[in-house]
Amino acid sequence: MDAAAAIVQVLHNHGFPNAEHRARTAAQAKGDITGCPGVVWKVRSGGTARSASDAQIEAWLTETITEKLDAGAGAGILVVQRAGADPADAPCWWAIMRAYQLECLISPNGLWTVGHKFPIRMLLTDACTLLRRAGYGSPLPDEVVA
Repeated sequence: MDAAAAIVQVLHNHGFPNAEHRARTAAQAKGDITGCPGVVWKVRSGGTARSASDAQIEAWLTETITEKLDAGAGAGILVVQRAGADPADAPCWWAIMRAYQLECLISPNGLWTVGHKFPIRMLLTDACTLLRRAGYGSPLPDEVVA
């Protein structure tokens, strides 16, 4: 299974049942995964991702935010393959977002107060949980909808 297919499978299992790999187009990229209204997913895998420097992560995160803006999405998530992880380990790949985006996702009114731009890293499955609790995706069968 390739990286994009592995991430799509994780998203299917974690509240994004319509996720699918996006065909690349020339003009404006709007993420690597489609079918998740309001969310842009940028996926990086392979040797470059597993050994990515902080500068490389920052460059990819900047691309993710640009694509989020191009798509008019509310969230932009960079998914990066971890060192020692293969596509079967995709639920544990890193999901990275800017701190202000995390603040927005967990704030009761959906607003952030400070606007920190530093990157926040978490497991992909945890990012899916945060996104679902913020109203993106679909609740899982065992989640109580308030």
